[in-house]
Amino acid sequence: MRNLRIIAIGIGTILLLIASGCEDALTVEPKGDGLFVGEESINTPEQVQELLVGTYDVTANYFNGRSQNFYELLSDNLAAPISQDDYTEVYNRRTNFFNGSISSYFLDPYIAIQRCNSLLRRVDVISGFEDGEKERIIAEAYFLRAIAHFDIVRLFAQPYGYTVDNSHPGIAVVQSVITEPNPREDVATAYAAIEDDLIFAADNLPEENGNYADKYAAYGFLAKMYFQMGRYDDAANYASLIINSGRYSLDPTTDRFSYVGIDNRSPEAVFTTISTDPSNDNRASGFVDNYRPGDIRLTVSRDFMTEYFNSGLNPQLDMRANWFFVLNEGTENELFALVKFDNDLFNVPVIHITDMKLLRAEALARTNSDLETARQDVNDIILRAGRTDIIGAGAGATQIIERALYERRIEMIGEGNRVNELKRLAAIHNEDIVIRDAPWDCPGMILQFPISERTNNFELNEEGGCN
Repeated sequence: MRNLRIIAIGIGTILLLIASGCEDALTVEPKGDGLFVGEESINTPEQVQELLVGTYDVTANYFNGRSQNFYELLSDNLAAPISQDDYTEVYNRRTNFFNGSISSYFLDPYIAIQRCNSLLRRVDVISGFEDGEKERIIAEAYFLRAIAHFDIVRLFAQPYGYTVDNSHPGIAVVQSVITEPNPREDVATAYAAIEDDLIFAADNLPEENGNYADKYAAYGFLAKMYFQMGRYDDAANYASLIINSGRYSLDPTTDRFSYVGIDNRSPEAVFTTISTDPSNDNRASGFVDNYRPGDIRLTVSRDFMTEYFNSGLNPQLDMRANWFFVLNEGTENELFALVKFDNDLFNVPVIHITDMKLLRAEALARTNSDLETARQDVNDIILRAGRTDIIGAGAGATQIIERALYERRIEMIGEGNRVNELKRLAAIHNEDIVIRDAPWDCPGMILQFPISERTNNFELNEEGGCN
């Protein structure tokens, strides 16, 4: 079977921007001059920009909840899925290479990567760019390629720190238009490639770039990457560049998933996807289609609800109680719905200021530096939720870390953060982490690659779950 990353090559063309769902259209062969069918049609700055916009389009397709749902299903945040066999496999930590939801997801980041590589190959042979336009486009391509690799490596490989030198199997790192399947690189190589791309993007993206990536978006992903690696000084520094910029603020309503459209971004959003129409431009469908009570598939675990709302859902005590709703209350079929995403469509804030403040708080406390700023970051989140039990003056690093982790779990419920948090605590800090009665590093805690990746030079993940 033809490798999905090869199928994705043809996406790097204007002719195929809309046809990204058709495998026959994607299976194209190179011409004699080394270009792919349609690639020679990319000859003007306008066409390059169209290709870049098409890359954002497919990036939004996998950040629409599909990626985030996989992370949540592997964590301890959710109950067993309702009527969704593919998701049940993920939740039970027994994915195999026939899982259609994983295969569908896996194609999109590599489509984005191959579009970036095709763009980077063509941009240098095209003239007519306005001053700074070419440099901006190249930086955006590096950014989009980096975040695609970052998402894949966290889902399909054991975390950074799993081995001392990070020599354990990672993912295929694709940095040029390919004609043969790439083998898996180790995790160290994958993270190095992601870091290089993000640093280039941060150095070359503009301060302002509308609804597209600017340098603060790159700072945000650098902060998240270094945080995952346990490089807390670097994580705090990049988060501070965002927080101290004055460009973003906490949403006082706690409802950062209610903004729709090009000119209606959340004040928290550092990097966001944009939804404009529920029928053909809904960048939140992966959330909406799975969490909405009317057709619910994903619900919150009882353990989570007990930890945060053991006395009931009272918004007067914690505004975040508004994110939850009890179905079939008092019966044996009682379920806890997450209505945080209960809108027809919304822009998805992939990087936001709540994330950055809680990340910085823990990072500063881990390095025992500027504990007052760390304390204030956490207290800002607590007070925004309408609570009064803030961290007192003079609190030590351990107390700040514990509260930052506690607030981070509830603030980012459903957003795909929790399992990466647990893996970081285990891999970087050697904590004895058990996730729903299974070790954090058992084989089922990462996804299996699609069957299309089963080639002679590509190593699939071990199967067999976590029991």
